[in-house]
Amino acid sequence: MDDQSVVLRSENDGGHWETLLYVSELDNSQSYYTLKSFRNELWLCGREGRILVIDQSGNLLRQLETGALYFRDLEFIDEDNLILEASRKILRSEDGGRSWEVIYGESGGQVIGFDNPDNGLMIQTRNSCPVDYAHSNDLIASTRNGGVDWQGPEETTTNFRYQYVQSQRLEAGRYLLLLRNELLEIREN
Repeated sequence: MDDQSVVLRSENDGGHWETLLYVSELDNSQSYYTLKSFRNELWLCGREGRILVIDQSGNLLRQLETGALYFRDLEFIDEDNLILEASRKILRSEDGGRSWEVIYGESGGQVIGFDNPDNGLMIQTRNSCPVDYAHSNDLIASTRNGGVDWQGPEETTTNFRYQYVQSQRLEAGRYLLLLRNELLEIREN
């Protein structure tokens, strides 16, 4: 999103749309890359490491600083526990976004999801070579201690992370992954 963007809202399944806010009213110097909704709040993640939390009327509730340069994704576990992919790192907050710690900062990763503050899945890149065509060797890794340690198989899949589009948690230990034009289901053993 840029300063020309607007956030719209519909209360009747898209029959009528109204402007919730103009992004230019927030901060003209920011570009916003991720927009998430959680418990009737909008979370806008900006380039300078800033997260703006906005209510359903378009009012700014709070501004959070992460120290990250750019964002890829924001995952809500609950109101206190958040996971943020930013600047080739995975960060975690246990206080609703007021402070952040790096839980994974190696060669990059893509969070699939967390069932609770301890148990989560990610696409982990073991190695990559950004030449004419991006190439990476990836695997699905899991954590049982909030991201302190990640375990996965030795066998990797080529460019799994680059094909990743989105994931959706269905229930504890069960996720759908959209990889380009394939839909995969992952189940915990």
